Amino acid sequence: MSIYDFQSATADRIAEIFREATIGTDGKEIKIGGQRRVLLADEVGLGKTHVASAVIERVREMRKRVNDDMFRVVYVCSNMSIANQNIEKLGVKNKADVTESRLSMQHLTIREREAKIADPANGKMGEIIIPLTPSTSFSLRGSSKGNANERALIATILGRFDEFAKFQAQLSKLFQGWSGDNGWEYWLKRYAKRVNDLGQSYIDDVKRYLYQNQMFLEIEKELIENFSNGEVADLDSTRIINLLRRIFADLSLSMLEPDLIIMDEFQRFSSLLDYNDESEQSAIVKKFFEQEGGQQPLILLLSATPYKPFSTLEELTEYNADEHYEDFNRLMDFLFTGENEFRELWSDYSHKLSHLRTEKFDVLLASKQSAEKKMYQGMCRTERLNEGLISDKAVCELSIDTDDILSYCEMQKIVSACKEAS
Repeated sequence: MSIYDFQSATADRIAEIFREATIGTDGKEIKIGGQRRVLLADEVGLGKTHVASAVIERVREMRKRVNDDMFRVVYVCSNMSIANQNIEKLGVKNKADVTESRLSMQHLTIREREAKIADPANGKMGEIIIPLTPSTSFSLRGSSKGNANERALIATILGRFDEFAKFQAQLSKLFQGWSGDNGWEYWLKRYAKRVNDLGQSYIDDVKRYLYQNQMFLEIEKELIENFSNGEVADLDSTRIINLLRRIFADLSLSMLEPDLIIMDEFQRFSSLLDYNDESEQSAIVKKFFEQEGGQQPLILLLSATPYKPFSTLEELTEYNADEHYEDFNRLMDFLFTGENEFRELWSDYSHKLSHLRTEKFDVLLASKQSAEKKMYQGMCRTERLNEGLISDKAVCELSIDTDDILSYCEMQKIVSACKEAS
């Protein structure tokens, strides 16, 4: 896919931000470090998706140079309609099914794609792009049992465990939810085939992970006790299914290991940027953004309008709180996670700006430049030129006739009369 020069330059700049300055002495090894979160805030219509595709190419090359065996991109957007529109443009050969975007199912998707693309003989790096949506991946609502895909996959996997071998009918009844008999049987057969195709090693790996989870062991004990007594109806199916969805989501997160996360129009789900509270969503998001050992994946945020540059008096809350400014601070805290340098620089610039003095303008300018320099370590933006909107031609003389002078004098009289009346 061909892109414009300014788009390529933007992608180069983002790759430069991601890339650490030092390269191995052999010229091949390169360490990825430095700034790991970048905002691309190009004006509307300048092709952020094309830039993101070019960034993917550059990050892919970085991973090849450290002998990575699998290149993984996670694409987060507000809904699957947008994912369907954009995911093809991003240029990753293998893509996960957008209808199976639930986080609790990605362990299956990852293993299937690994099995499909694994080819040790040719030494090539495999790749996959996985679409996720915040509403279905990071928010496991307690009143929801998920969809039939999720429930059928969980039921199928548990049914492969020796402990549940004689409780197939009870498992099916528990996880059936609201699906009709014909529809439910279809989903069970579909996932039974896919799980079988992956073989026993997949089941063993899943079981090994689940048996390290105390919550799962308690659920398993509760299920077996009730199944043994034939008391499926007495189980709180909603509670059990949602706990298992969360456990399987954790399993997926442990296997996801994304090299690059792209968050498209992130302002539509900006709550993901603030994951420091004790909520269930925050716990899931924290695991998503921060891999084991504290390692963070590269994250590219896309949005033409991440926040408003100013607020009117009418937009301030009754407590004089500026929500747009708080959104800006939340965004910068996310980009520069774990450091306070930007906050300090911005506070210093704001303070000097509010006490503007002509004789100290050079001090203000220096503070402004320091804040800008830090900001652009984690942000890129391209705007359209004003050509055609604002004339930049040299000033030229205009011819003036008698009518122009008379009109000007009449207008001055009107202005003076208005001033006297006020």
